[in-house]
Amino acid sequence: MVIDSFFPVVGGSETAVRRLSDTLVDLGHTVGVAVLSRPDAANPSTKFSFWKVPSTLLGIDAKFVGKIVHLRRIIRSFRPDVVNVHFMLESGYVGVRSARAEHIPVVLTNRGRGLYNEPTNGAERLLYPFWNRGSMRADAFIATSQEMVDLAKERYGVDSLAISNGVDIEHFHPSRDGRSVRKRYAVPSGRRVLLCVRRLVPKNGIEYIVRALPLLSPSLDVELWLAAPKNREYEKLVALALELGVQDRVRFLGSVDHAELPMYLAAADVVVQPSIAEARSLACLEAMANGAAVIATATGGLKEIITHGENGFLIAPFQESTYAVTTFFQDGVRRVADAVKTVLTDEALRARMQKGARAYAETCSWPQIARQTLAVYEKAIQSRSRS
Repeated sequence: MVIDSFFPVVGGSETAVRRLSDTLVDLGHTVGVAVLSRPDAANPSTKFSFWKVPSTLLGIDAKFVGKIVHLRRIIRSFRPDVVNVHFMLESGYVGVRSARAEHIPVVLTNRGRGLYNEPTNGAERLLYPFWNRGSMRADAFIATSQEMVDLAKERYGVDSLAISNGVDIEHFHPSRDGRSVRKRYAVPSGRRVLLCVRRLVPKNGIEYIVRALPLLSPSLDVELWLAAPKNREYEKLVALALELGVQDRVRFLGSVDHAELPMYLAAADVVVQPSIAEARSLACLEAMANGAAVIATATGGLKEIITHGENGFLIAPFQESTYAVTTFFQDGVRRVADAVKTVLTDEALRARMQKGARAYAETCSWPQIARQTLAVYEKAIQSRSRS
C-alpha cells in the first residue's frame, strides 16, 4: 500500500487503508504500508509492515524524485506481488512510477484526491496534469464511487471498477448504547442531538448545518455536535456560531476516539453529512452500520450509498462536486434545515431509515470488500504477465 497520509491523521482514507490492510492479513496475505513524506506517520496496527518514505537525498530535499528513489528501495526489499497506490497527484505518480520501474504490477485506487482537486497556483497548474498522467499508467484501477469511475473515464480514458469502502459491522452496531455519552455532556431530557463526524474543511459543508440551526423551531430543542480536530475551519465556525447566536447549541467535541465513536453515533438522534464533494464516505457507512438516521447531500458516492427515504435522507447538492469551495449558497441552508425538521418529526420515517441503513452496511463488510479488491490485484498481475 502506498499512501500520502496516515495515522495519527484519522480520516476516511487513512482508516480505510488501515482496515483493508488488516483484513487482507486476516485472509492470509502479507501487507506493507508505505507513507510518503510524513515524518509524524505512525503504524496503528501490529499486522502489517510499515515504512515512512522520505524525500531527501544526500541531505537535500529532492521532492518526488527522492520519494521515488526511497520507495523503489522498499519495493526491492519487500518484494510484493502487487503495489496498491491510493490517490492520484504526487502519491499516485510516485507509487506508479516506482512500481513500474521495479516491474511490479500496480493498482491505483481513486479516493477523491486528484479527481476533485483544482490547481490553485502556477506550480499546481504545471504539476497536477504531470502527476495525474503518470498515475494513469497503472495496470488496473479501482474507484470508491461510480462518479469517480465516470470521471476517470471521461478525463483520462481509463476503466475502473467501483468498490465501496468497507465498514467494521461488528464495531459499529445498532446495539451500541449512547446514554453514557449524553450523560457525559449533560444533555437535557428531550433534547435532540445532531452529530456531524467530519473534518472541519470547506468541502465537508459544515457551515451549512451551523447556519441551519437558527431556522429550526425552538420546540425541536436541537444541539449540534461536531466531532473533528479543532483546526482548519474551527475558528471560522466558532465565530459563525457566535454571529448567528447559536453558540450555546454548537458543541465542538474535538477528536473522538474511534473506539468510542459508536457510542457517540448511538447518542445522536440524527447524523448529518452536508458534503460538497465526497467519495465513498467511510463516516457515512460507519453511521449506517450503527443504525443511525443519516441526512446527506446527494453528491458523489453518498447518492450511491443512500436510497432516499429507505436507508437515509438525501438533499439536493449545493454545487458541483469539487474540493475547491469558494462560494456559499443560501438555498442549501434551507434544504438542510427542512431535512432535519422532517427526519426529527417523522418517527416512522426515522425508524425505516435506521433499519435500512444497517441492512445496507452489512453488504459492505471489510472481508467482502477485501475479496473484491483481491480480484483486481489478480487482474493486474495477469495483465502484467501477459505483457
